[in-house]
Parts: sequence; structure tokens; C-alpha cells
Amino acid sequence: MSESSITTVFNDARTGQMIVCLKNDRTVGSLGVWMGDNPFDFVVPVTLFQIILVSLLSKALHYVLRPINTPKFICCVIAGILLGPTFLGRHEEILGALFPVRQSLFLNTLSKIGTTYCVFLTCLKMDVVTTLKSAKRCWRFGVFPFLASFLVTVTLFSLYSPNGNANQNQMSIYHFPNIFTLSSFAVVSETLMELNLVATELGQIALSSAMISEILQWTTMELLFNSKFSMRFLIVLLIGATGFAVLLLLIIRPLVNIVLERTPPGKPIKEAYVVLLLLGPLVMAAISDTFGIYFVMGPFLYGLVLPNGPPLATTIIERSELIVYEFFMPFFFLLIGTRTDLTLIHEHWEVVLVVLAILFVGCLVKVIDTEVFSVAVMSVVVMTSICIPLIKSLYRHRRVCKTQTIQEGSVKTIQNITENTPFNIVSCVHTDEHVHNMIALIEACNPTTQSPLYVYVVHLIELVGKSTPILLPMNKNKRKSLSVNYPNTNHILRAFENYSNNSSGPVTVLSYVNVAPYRSMHEAVCNLAEDNSVHLLIIPFHQNDQTLGSHLASTIRNLNTNFLANAKGTLGILVDRYSVLSGSSSKLSFDVGIFFIGGKDDREALALGIRMLERPNTRVTLFRFVLPTNEDSRFNGLVENEDENLESTLDESLIDEFIAKNDISSDSVNVVYHEAVVEDCIQVLKAIRGMEKDYDLVMVGKRHSMGNFVEEEMSNFMDNADQLGILGDMLASNEFCNGKVPVLVMQCGDEKRVKQLEKVCHI
Repeated sequence: MSESSITTVFNDARTGQMIVCLKNDRTVGSLGVWMGDNPFDFVVPVTLFQIILVSLLSKALHYVLRPINTPKFICCVIAGILLGPTFLGRHEEILGALFPVRQSLFLNTLSKIGTTYCVFLTCLKMDVVTTLKSAKRCWRFGVFPFLASFLVTVTLFSLYSPNGNANQNQMSIYHFPNIFTLSSFAVVSETLMELNLVATELGQIALSSAMISEILQWTTMELLFNSKFSMRFLIVLLIGATGFAVLLLLIIRPLVNIVLERTPPGKPIKEAYVVLLLLGPLVMAAISDTFGIYFVMGPFLYGLVLPNGPPLATTIIERSELIVYEFFMPFFFLLIGTRTDLTLIHEHWEVVLVVLAILFVGCLVKVIDTEVFSVAVMSVVVMTSICIPLIKSLYRHRRVCKTQTIQEGSVKTIQNITENTPFNIVSCVHTDEHVHNMIALIEACNPTTQSPLYVYVVHLIELVGKSTPILLPMNKNKRKSLSVNYPNTNHILRAFENYSNNSSGPVTVLSYVNVAPYRSMHEAVCNLAEDNSVHLLIIPFHQNDQTLGSHLASTIRNLNTNFLANAKGTLGILVDRYSVLSGSSSKLSFDVGIFFIGGKDDREALALGIRMLERPNTRVTLFRFVLPTNEDSRFNGLVENEDENLESTLDESLIDEFIAKNDISSDSVNVVYHEAVVEDCIQVLKAIRGMEKDYDLVMVGKRHSMGNFVEEEMSNFMDNADQLGILGDMLASNEFCNGKVPVLVMQCGDEKRVKQLEKVCHI
């Protein structure tokens, strides 16, 4: 290079290393093109251009590859490769402009900072206790694959290792397999989140196995990196690392707990504490590097020591996650791209095939040359790009059934409940606003000594600040420990316990907390309902809480859609926008209206109404809509078949049972029956408008058996027909009693799903 050049590069013949000499006569920033400066000769313009380029390219690749479910990190790796010497950087002029030698140290430093915070955030999201409990049952999936793949890779790599420096080959033989036997917890966790499998049994096994594999990999890496030193040094290093971890546990964790105790429930953590905690990963990386430990071990342990979940982990992740993954990590992927050159492996494709056959996933390679590193990166990209779409397309969630009820294929409903048996209910709540109307509905279900209520209360909480979802049964001790992270949980569960102690009949409340992503939150609740033979699963309508933002309300709406699609028993959606139901339970009388057309959903609503009749001072009014005799209306364009005759018989039988419940000896009428003849859906809606009354609760089925009910045409004019059905949406709208009457929309489990369950379930 010329003498006027900013950078001078030469090779040291003695050591064989490249020496970079930088002149300090210029700043890292350019004076501008107007002063004759080339911006690509300076660090700051090049760095800004790099991050813009890799961010735009990775986003474009993710948009293009999204239909085949390619993870985001794979798109970032591909973007780095495209900008590296393999493609765009094949021309020396472009490579020199994109990755000048002057900026290489700065790029390396920024990538290390990104790695530091990425490891810290990943460990901060870990629920170590829960994951280790799961690991007790599936530790073999983490240990045996690691050992087997390590031994096989060492053997094959020894056979294909090129001749040369014996010491370097000896190191590569063990370092290379150690890296490629890793199932990274960060990669597995993010991939499961993208695939919506993190709350499934497969996801729990994968998370536990990945954590065990990563612990083994880090331990092996430290032993291999320091194997050339004496035993005395290794012992000192081990003592130092252990002492470092103990100090973190004994000093940092208590200090953080003091900060949490000083933070009022529901209030944000002070800004000064957040800044100090965010500086922690850099401090821990510096300390671990000073002790001779790999620099990421400090942030790794620091993230594990800090308590996960809100408010601490949530605040840290909200403040730092975006800048880490969108600003610092692109430098990490750029560094991978600059070290990956696929043109160097054109003569060794047989080696590539062998490596691809034995690799599963990997992240970063240190003690290998450019050729092997290129093979490694391509192995990550190819294997992950193949496996992820296959898992997404082939995996269908199936459970190993646990209860005798599920094994026999008998899904519990309200209609088939026998006398003198408990009535099991699952009640889901999101916020405090859902508590009182849920309690009022449970009380209306008439707990008696002959048929007591067992209520499984599940507080649904979005998974934020951790990677592992939980469904945790609660007691007083656990409630106290969780009150710091989830202050509303204690209030909600205490309200249900107070109701249990003061209810009109025997009510047993079993409390749970379900912390999971909204996309998969329904999994654990539906499994809980199946395992405990629940007759009724109640969820709140997404518009009940008026304080929720539009985004959260839309998210809860999608969650309710998942419940409707996956619940195998009876599901009830409670619509109570103005919390009217909570005030109705204290009234002397309780007035219920049921709108009945026909079908199993309507029968579930009527069966619950019959149970409510046993409660004192309760009156149930049944409005039945029937077709004109021998008239082919738009309700049923098809000739009645055997199934329709059976449905009609079941409808008549349950209606007769309802009418027979009328207590003639009583002065007040508790059973009211009205029948209206209608010809089409429009007449049904008009008839309902004429039946407005000051009801405390209205119940209706979501689907109806009398033909298609022209739902496809009517649903275009209704906002929530997909969740509430045509009648349910109309009853919940302002067109009926100004929208102030609580509505319970019932959906009975699909018989086809029950038959499929019989085939799938096994002991």
C-alpha cells in the first residue's frame, strides 16, 4: 500500500501472523466527500453502511423464505455469507470497500459485544428450575446424543483430517466435534417460539435436552481449551470459576432481590437500577476473561442468577432486546460472512457430504481454518433450513393420554353428567376485571351436596422475560413467591378462595398459573381440562375488559379461536362487557334466557339451564324456534337423514326434561317455555329482538343443526360470528338489550374429534 495510506499491512515472517499498522493522524470519521475523503476509508461510515446493508438484506431474505418457515437467524447467516467473499466480496475492490482491514478489529469487537448480550438475554429467559425438573424425565435426550455424536464426529474427523501441523490437527479433532455436537438452547428456544411449539410436550423435551447439551458443551470446551496447561493450573481455574459463580449467587442475587422488594407491585424498576443491570454483562465478561475463563461464561452465569419473568427480566428485555438483535448481532453475522468462503471447498465436496451427514446444528467455530469453517456454516444453514420446515409441516400435536376418561374416548359434557357426581369447571381469567362475573356464573351453576363444584381457576399470563412456559398449581407458599413477578395473580386467586369459603354450596377451588405465549397458551389449559374430566371450560370474551388495548384484545381473540378449535369438551365464551353478571348474583332472583334452535351446542346450553333450575329463586325461560310443518325452508334444504332424526329426538327429549322441571307446588313459576314458528334466519333475528327482557344471563349454542342456517351469508354482516355464532353475535351486540345482557355461548366438543382421539390415544 502507498505511504499515504491510512493502513499498512504486512506479514510477520517469524510468527506467520498478519500485522496491521494504523496511523493515528486521522479520526475514525470522514471529513466528507467535499474535502476529498472517501467515506469507505473510515470506520464510522463503513460500520453504518454494513449494518444498514445486512439488516435490509436479512429482512428481505426472511420475507422471501418465510413461506418455507425459515428461521430469522438462518436468514441473517445467509445475508452475511452473501456479503462475504463467497458472493459479493469475490471482487477485491468490493471486499476491500465493505470490509476494510482498518475496521476489522472494530467489527470483531462489536460482534463480541453482541454475543455477550445475546448469551445474557438467552440465559435471562431461562427458567432453570422448571427446565431442570423437566430434565429429570428426559436427561437421556441431552446426554446420549451429545456423547454419541461427539465420539462419531471425532472418529470421522480423524479419518478426514488433512496432514500438516500435528498440534493444530490434534486441537481441531476435538474442538470441531465439540462445537458441532451442540444443540444451542438459544437457537432451539427461538426456533420453537417461531414454530409455536414451545408449550407442547415436544417443545418441553427439546428445551430440557438443549440445556443439558449446552451445559455439557460449555464444560467440554473449557476443558479442551485449557488441556495444554498443567493440572495445577486447571485446578486453580476450576476453583476460580466455581468461586465466581458462588459470588454471583451470594452477592448479585441478594442485591437484586433487595431492588425487587423496594419496587412497589405493578410499578416499573427505577432507571438507575436498570442501567446498572444492563452494564452487568460487560462487567461479568471482563471479569471472566481476567480469570482465564471464556468471556461468555460471565454473562452466561449472570443471566442464570438474575430472576426471570416480570418485572426485572421483562424490563431488561424490553429495553435491550431490540438493540441487541437488530444492531449488535448483525455484526456477528457479518463476521461469519467474512470468514466463510464457499469457493475454497469446491475440491473437497466429499468432505462436505460426510460433515453434513453427521452434523445437526452449530453456531461458531474457533480453532479451524477458513475451509472447514465454511463447511460448518453451510452445515448449519442447510440442516436447519431442511429440518425446520419439515417439523412445521409434519408435526401434529398428539398427547399420550393419562386419564381413564380420555383413554376410553369419552369426552365429558354437561348433557352426559350423571346425578350425584361432581361438576368440574375450568375458569380462565386474564385480568381482575374477569373475576367477579366468572364467580357469579360459577355460583349460578348451583353447587349442591349431591353435586359439588370443582373449579380449576387458571390465570393466563403472557410469557415475557423467560423462554420456558409453565402451568403451575398454586398454594399459599407459591403464591407468595410469585407475588413479586405477578402481583395480580395473588389478588385473583384469593378472590376465588374467598368465594369458595362463602359460597351457597360446596365449591372446591384449585388454582393454577399458566405462563405461555398467547399462540400456544390454549395447549396446557385444554390438556388440564382433558386430564381432569372437565364438563365445562369457560373463557372470557376478548371485549369484556374495556381497558385492554386493541392489540391485546386482538391477541386474546386469536387465543379464543385456538380454544374453539382445540377444546374437546364443552366450551363456553362469557360475554359481559359491562360486568352486569357480577351484580346479578346478589339479587333475590336470577333470570336466565335460553334461545334454542337445535343441535348439540344448543342442548349444552339447555342442559346447563336445567342444572341452574335447581338453584333457589332461579327462573329459566326457553325460547324455541321451529319450522312450519312440512315446509321446505332455507333451514333444511336436504332431506332428513338418520343423523338428523337422532338430533331431533335428542332435542325433544331434553326439552321434555326441561318442562318437567316446573315446580307446580311453588307459587312462583321457575320454568317458562315459548315456541315460535319461523321460516328463515331473518325471522329468527326479528323474533329475538321482540323478546328483549331484563335477563341476568342469556345462553345460546354457537352452532345449530337445522341446515346451514345461511350462516355464510349472515356472517359477512357480523363482527364476531366466527366465535359466537350468528345468534350469539346478535345477542351480544347492541341490537339486543343495548348489549348490556351477559351472554354465554356454548360449543360442544366435535364428535369427529372424539373418534380421532379414540384412535390416537394409547396407554
